[in-house]
Amino acid sequence: MMTSNQSWVSPVQKVLWSVAAVAGLAIVIACGGGSKQQAVPSQFASYPRSEALDRIIDTHVEAGTDSRYERILLTTWFLDGDPRVARFMSVTPAGKCSKYQYVHNAEYSGPPQPTQLSSERVSEILIAAANLPPSQQPRLENMVIVSFRKNGIWETRLYDRMNRPPALSTIFETTGAPIIP
Repeated sequence: MMTSNQSWVSPVQKVLWSVAAVAGLAIVIACGGGSKQQAVPSQFASYPRSEALDRIIDTHVEAGTDSRYERILLTTWFLDGDPRVARFMSVTPAGKCSKYQYVHNAEYSGPPQPTQLSSERVSEILIAAANLPPSQQPRLENMVIVSFRKNGIWETRLYDRMNRPPALSTIFETTGAPIIP
């Protein structure tokens, strides 16, 4: 029978476990603290995975929870149909509208092009977003990703930029954000 002064673990085992714990922590730190895997929204399930598209999906998912950038709307479409070259547009409740281009794995994507929208324009955008139809399944090269708040919930929907719903066209016209065609 063991007394209260005796240990279940030998000194050698304590050293080995300490070394293993430190090595495990070093591996996690070296790998960037572990991957922050976002759940991929179901509407993207049928599209081929790529680093560029995954990053854009993460941006849309994170936009709904990122307290640094309160947004009412975020849109993305692909220049020449390529997810590695994406055009973003973001609107805040205060009317700050930023338009920018993202180039996957590029050192420089270009500065945001901010504009200030009036409260009337922000209201028009909110109304248009509330009237967006259910998500579609466009071809990847024609995809427009639209994320917005509806009844306090961040939603992401997909549309065909070649055949945009009227409410989406209203959003692009109201913000002055470019979209081709």
